[in-house]
Amino acid sequence: MELRNKIIIKSLIGFIIGIFVGLFFWFMNSGDYSGTAFVIHLIMSGILGLIAMGGSVVYDIESWGLLKATATHYILVMMDYVIVATALGWVSSIIEMMIFLAGMTIIYAMIWLFESYLWKRTIRKMNEQLKEMQER
Repeated sequence: MELRNKIIIKSLIGFIIGIFVGLFFWFMNSGDYSGTAFVIHLIMSGILGLIAMGGSVVYDIESWGLLKATATHYILVMMDYVIVATALGWVSSIIEMMIFLAGMTIIYAMIWLFESYLWKRTIRKMNEQLKEMQER
């Protein structure tokens, strides 16, 4: 499947998932499902899902390394979150935003370290198997 189609499909799936996540949090915090604020909340939650899931195709670009793909995805998601969270009043201060961004930065770094370790281990095993095949 070509990259453009992957972006479209993943973005649509992400939008739908984002709406359901937004719906869940709306009912956990508000319970009122009427009015413009509710609709805006769902649309913005959908946009967060759309960007996060649609943006994940950066990992499918074969010429990009894991660090470049992770950094690009991080920037896409964090820019989107800052805009949406500010517009909807999800954070009440710069300190809250900085704490969230610091936490997400740590999470992205941990994911990158874990994935990097897994890929290095896989490559090492493949090289060992290749060496065994050449020795036969």
